[in-house]
Amino acid sequence: MKENMKIAECEKTFCKICGNETRKLQDQQMKKIYHACPFCEYIFLDDEGYASHEEERTRYMEHDNSYENEGYRTFLEGFLEAAVFPFWDGLGSALDFGSGPEPVLARIMSEKYGIETDIYDLHFSPEKAYADKRYDLIVSTEVLEHLKNPVETFKELYECMEAGGLLSVMTLFHYVNDKAFLGWHYRRDKTHIGFFTPKTLAVLGRKANLRLIYCDEKRCATFIK
Repeated sequence: MKENMKIAECEKTFCKICGNETRKLQDQQMKKIYHACPFCEYIFLDDEGYASHEEERTRYMEHDNSYENEGYRTFLEGFLEAAVFPFWDGLGSALDFGSGPEPVLARIMSEKYGIETDIYDLHFSPEKAYADKRYDLIVSTEVLEHLKNPVETFKELYECMEAGGLLSVMTLFHYVNDKAFLGWHYRRDKTHIGFFTPKTLAVLGRKANLRLIYCDEKRCATFIK
């Protein structure tokens, strides 16, 4: 009896954000297992389903996220107009965390708005130039869904922010309905391992002592230190 209880205990998985027990959500077609938290609504792929570092880099290179792509520039401009400029006067320094193969957002911020912007990307600009700096603004677009430990990353970013500084992020929010989630195109990218809702982000922010001050209910959110 005790042995069976131990086995059952080992099978439990706990939320990487709020620490509560999760439930399994299985994709029979793609042979993937997700863990869904009923408390903060975070859904994350089981560790065994992760893509390798090389597979991630290859996948990122497939995106047409270049400065020459006018649609992509417009997409990023919309993010700035919704999640940054209503809350920030543009004074001070900024960091683009997860800037990608080509730091398009950082270039827009620097060239169009005169905002001094450092960049960091795990695959393409891996030197942590931000380690000993403090920023008035950190932007992170289409990055959260790739994070293995969101709380750890948010705490690291918190340490890089000035008091009153902003962290503005973009990630497409997931469907709460299981069937809709399993049919969702966004999760089919093999590098996407974690999925959020506004509720998830509010909890995540609190874990890192950041307050959620804006959320558009679709993909954009802003925190303040």
